[in-house]
Amino acid sequence: MATLRAQRRAELTDRILDAAQAQLLEVGPAALSLRAVARDVGVTVSGLYRYYAGRDDLLTALLVRAFDDHADAVQDAVEGAEPDLSGQDDDGDRLAPVRAGLLAYRRWGLENPTPFGLAYGTPVPGYAAPADETVRAGARCGDLLVAAVARGRARSGAAAGHDGGDDLDPARRAHLKALASRRGYDLPPGVLARTVDLFVVVHGFVVMDVFGQLRPLSDNPDRDFAALVDRGLDTLR
Repeated sequence: MATLRAQRRAELTDRILDAAQAQLLEVGPAALSLRAVARDVGVTVSGLYRYYAGRDDLLTALLVRAFDDHADAVQDAVEGAEPDLSGQDDDGDRLAPVRAGLLAYRRWGLENPTPFGLAYGTPVPGYAAPADETVRAGARCGDLLVAAVARGRARSGAAAGHDGGDDLDPARRAHLKALASRRGYDLPPGVLARTVDLFVVVHGFVVMDVFGQLRPLSDNPDRDFAALVDRGLDTLR
């Protein structure tokens, strides 16, 4: 059980992050000011340094929060679309959770453009995200969607070794097998290749959509994104 001191520290840490998030929305990551955050929280700047060593540490915490919030939204959508197969004869759409997760991926970006921009947009001058603190959170969306594809294949009775990617470029096939081993992905290389390709296209669409670059290309992004997702899912069935 956490001590009272630990609880108070956790509460103040959350308040600092909330204040920094508000600053992020107001002025953007490049102009994030520890002095302003300390003022908003009601602590001294020196007191703030007891929680975060500097601006970069605070940006890292905000980046991890953005990644986690994004992944939480995707996870909620995936889990909400998981079929209840008990007593059902009709297997339905086994990839419905993947579709729901991809739609949530875009929706979160559109509803949270500033955190999305911190996570996937232009790098903040002078800041380099530490891999040991950010990779776990940054990989969660991909991990969730790959796992949903694997569950959908398992429900449909797809053979575990089907589409081992023998027609892939040998170097890419080896890379995908290494990725699967490193991340614990339970998909053969050919299926993983198509899953990765779909995720890359989805992410590119969402980036252009969030940053306003899609307007000259689409008169109905909702329609076009749904069609893009459905075409990609057809390659995974």
